[in-house]
Amino acid sequence: MAHSPFLNDIHKHMVSHHYALRTIQTYTFWVKRYILFHQKQHPNTTARTGTRFNNHQA
Repeated sequence: MAHSPFLNDIHKHMVSHHYALRTIQTYTFWVKRYILFHQKQHPNTTARTGTRFNNHQA
């Protein structure tokens, strides 16, 4: 898997909790989209933009 260490940790956690493979793929896809939407900035530096991300997807 050629993901970031953060996405690898999410993947490992979900595997260890017996999530379905397709669920893991979907969750990591959306986490990656969220990170890229915020131009790879740390969540502490983005000012409550979850709603903006959701509106962008609509």
